[in-house]
Amino acid sequence: MWAQTYEAARSLAHSFPGIRKIIPASIANTLKRKLRSLGISESPDRTVMTKEILPALAALKPARILFVGCQAYTARYDRWFASEQTEYWTIDVDPETARFGSPNRHVVDGVQNLGGHFAPAFFDAIVLNGVIGFGLDEPTAIAQGLRACHAVLRPGGVLLLGWNTDRSGDPLEMDAMQCCFQHRDALKIGARRRRIPGCTHVYDTCVALPG
Repeated sequence: MWAQTYEAARSLAHSFPGIRKIIPASIANTLKRKLRSLGISESPDRTVMTKEILPALAALKPARILFVGCQAYTARYDRWFASEQTEYWTIDVDPETARFGSPNRHVVDGVQNLGGHFAPAFFDAIVLNGVIGFGLDEPTAIAQGLRACHAVLRPGGVLLLGWNTDRSGDPLEMDAMQCCFQHRDALKIGARRRRIPGCTHVYDTCVALPG
């Protein structure tokens, strides 16, 4: 019940931003403490995302950044990119998750079809997290998604790839990765961030090669 209440509250706050002004912070903090006491809290990989990866991406000051995949827990990722210098874009194949995406810059489609919505080299950074193995499953589809990301990333642009070892083979071993990206510690958190306690999640940071 508490977990559903928490997600419902997050969804409501995202849909009606003004509601945050009338809900005291003490209530929000009490809810968080209750969730922790019940063993319901942010997953370890999401903690790495919010504490390490998002601040590192924001420090790059990208002109345009794309997040592939939207859920209730991603609804406030945009706050790291609130600067007028950055266009925050989202895409998800499920129309029902659009409410968790960027209010003015959301696309309903699959990642394989990025080229139909954005010009080549449009983005400075793309976050492809929790998609491989969760909808983007077959090797051919994964390769198409990776090539589509490369097509809309500028040369040297950052691809943050998040995947689970129990849901997929290593994407870095795919031809689509090796011909399109270089594995590099562009965010200063390690090119591969995999020793996350309590989960099988791996984060890889790559940069787009020219061509």
